[in-house]
Amino acid sequence: MVVEEPVEDRFVEALCVLRARIFEGSPAESSGLTPALAKALLAITDGGERHLRVRELAESLGIKESSASVLADRLVQAGLANKKPDPVDARALLVGASSSGSKLAEAVRLHRRRIARSLMEVLSREESQRLLEYLEKMGKREEY
Repeated sequence: MVVEEPVEDRFVEALCVLRARIFEGSPAESSGLTPALAKALLAITDGGERHLRVRELAESLGIKESSASVLADRLVQAGLANKKPDPVDARALLVGASSSGSKLAEAVRLHRRRIARSLMEVLSREESQRLLEYLEKMGKREEY
């Protein structure tokens, strides 16, 4: 008798495989960034040239402010970001991308789009649209 794996386990495994495929071979991986650092870099470059407060970075990543501060420090050490005092609130720090950080983030975005296109080729346009709707619906759910 074959015991089928629970759908929840299959779902999590599929997400892990997709995440790994998206990150594998990316410019972020080639630059030695972890997925968490790559995500932080993308977050600080999402608004263009503006700097984010570390608290805002934490909120955008869904992590604690102390964890966001560590990620920001690591990006600064790698030369991909810079920190400066917030002119409005002297207690706060702002983090923004350096020139090389902005270039790397753009390369990562292009890689992600290319991989996403490749992964979605197995789906029809209608299936792709439904999948996106389902994923967005799941992402908006507040209770876990």
